[in-house]
Amino acid sequence: MGISISDAVTLDDVIPLVYRLSEVEREELRQILERKPPIDWKAEWEKTVAHFHQIFAKFPEAEVEADFAKALREVRSGRVD
Repeated sequence: MGISISDAVTLDDVIPLVYRLSEVEREELRQILERKPPIDWKAEWEKTVAHFHQIFAKFPEAEVEADFAKALREVRSGRVD
């Protein structure tokens, strides 16, 4: 029997449930989670960068650089248009 959830579940939703588990249940959960392969963050980063390179390839490099510089200035100044 499985559980199907149609809405997004956040970590804030899950943590209170984990705290309600018994010590034995928490240990079982830990063992299940440890069986999952660890996330390769370098590969994830490279995939994300490749995605953005693909998107930005449609625009002239100078335009992308100008937009990036503008966005960076806005973030640093604390304002966003």
